[in-house]
Amino acid sequence: GIAGVVAVLVSVLAMGVGMARTIAGTGRPDRAIILSTGAFTEAVSSIPRAAVANILGAPGIRRDAAGTPVAAAEVLAQIQVPQRSGGNAINVTLRGVGKSEALLRPEIHLIGGRMFQPGLHELIVGRNAETRYGGLGVGSHLSFQNGDWAVVGVFDSTGPSALDSQVLTDAETLLSAYQRDAFQSITVRLEDPASLERLKRAVAADPTLHVTVNRESDYFAAQSRGLNMVLKVIGYFIGGMMAVGALFGALIVIRPGVVLGLLSLAG
Repeated sequence: GIAGVVAVLVSVLAMGVGMARTIAGTGRPDRAIILSTGAFTEAVSSIPRAAVANILGAPGIRRDAAGTPVAAAEVLAQIQVPQRSGGNAINVTLRGVGKSEALLRPEIHLIGGRMFQPGLHELIVGRNAETRYGGLGVGSHLSFQNGDWAVVGVFDSTGPSALDSQVLTDAETLLSAYQRDAFQSITVRLEDPASLERLKRAVAADPTLHVTVNRESDYFAAQSRGLNMVLKVIGYFIGGMMAVGALFGALIVIRPGVVLGLLSLAG
């Protein structure tokens, strides 16, 4: 019983630490994520299309050789895919991204197939998602939102990344399919890590913008702390219940009279 308690507690806490490190490692100090005011996660954020151009024109954002901001207004959705081991389908995050992924997220690279083409129902899948779930290999087809979507590539990251468990496609195509006109977030590449304050001041000075700017590494660190705390509470709660059971089991084996005496006092 004691061995079982230790094994469960260590497993849950290790899961929390592992997931926290993966999420926290996703962020970079030279990238920023912009959410609507009051939103703590991308899922509850909403940025109108009309505000995107004003945000991307702010100083502090890196630009490519053509002067285009290295940034992407992104949209999220959930799709269901079958588990590789069978059973019920599971939700996987579908992220609509921009055209400058190679500059925005240089840590991501294709390991199979090709990049999706904007305007077409095409997807690329993270390596972890392709390994864990069924029907996500190159050449597979998914049916959702009244359309057939083809998996044309698989990507991987050079370091820890939450995107490895997601599916990516063109943001405008995804907005059209879901008949939306607002984005969840905007991810931008900064000129340098110190440019974050310039970007914050410029965005705050525009009264038409109701958004907050966060350094990406800080944003994901905050997300990982919340998840780690939840897993710690679950681990200690379950471990505590098992510890009480193991204690009574040991007392029954060693001294049955002690247990009977405790139960009689409790009664």
